[in-house]
This record gives sequence, C-alpha cells and structure tokens, in this order.
Amino acid sequence: MRPKKRILLIDSNETRQSVRRYLFITWGFAVLSAATAEEAREIAANEPLDLVVCGWPLAGADLGKLLNDLHAIDPLLRSLLLAESSIVAPEGVAAHAVLLKGACAPTEIRERARQLSARKRGPRKGCEQRLQPQAEVDHLMDMAERRIA
Repeated sequence: MRPKKRILLIDSNETRQSVRRYLFITWGFAVLSAATAEEAREIAANEPLDLVVCGWPLAGADLGKLLNDLHAIDPLLRSLLLAESSIVAPEGVAAHAVLLKGACAPTEIRERARQLSARKRGPRKGCEQRLQPQAEVDHLMDMAERRIA
C-alpha cells in the first residue's frame, strides 16, 4: 500500500476547515490543519508535506507572505488556493493553482489536489538520462564524424 499524500489545510473558518478536512480524508489524503499563518509555518517546518491547501480569505494573514515563507521552507511544496467566488485572489500570491469555491465541483478540487501532490521521483524506467546541452552537442558531433568516416 502506498503512503498517503500529506496535505496542510489552512483556513481560519472552523466550519469550512472541518468540511474540507473530512473531504480530503475521504479522498485518501493525510490532513494536517492550521487555523493561523503561524501554525502553518510551524507545521511546515516540522512535518514533510506534499501540498498546501489554503482558503482565501485568511483572517489576519498576508497570504502572499505566508505562501512565500512556506515555499522557502520547502521549494518543492505545491499550493492550491480555494478562493471565495466573489473575491479575487490578491496579487503577489505564488499559488500553483487557484480555484473559485463557488465555481468548481468538489471532484475538480480532488483532481487538482491529486495532480499537484504528485511528485516526480526520478527518470522513468527504460529512459536514458538526459545529457547536458553541451555534452549532447559533443555526442551528436562524434556520431556524425563516425558516420562520415
């Protein structure tokens, strides 16, 4: 059995957070919850995460600064912003995807979370490792010289 993807769910609204937590657990994710930006930073610093799901608006927090701080802790960490349908996401937010809560179905949120939490774990089986650009040019030149000779 493969390990569950770990999600950090950040939302200041307790009701929305509990509903989203239930949905993500039902969909097979391991969920860690935070109600404030400080809690989120602490969890991200201490726990390995695959995805951050953040509700917007987040009371008393600068969302752009929070996501930048989380990406500074783990540069490979992906983020999904769930915004209210009437509120436009603020400028300067480094989220990998923004979904409007009122304009998308829960299945769309699930699929986007699965796509974003998937990490590439090295080259695929049977594929050659890609050469560096200059090494690739040198390799092609050597092959061309061999054909001519």
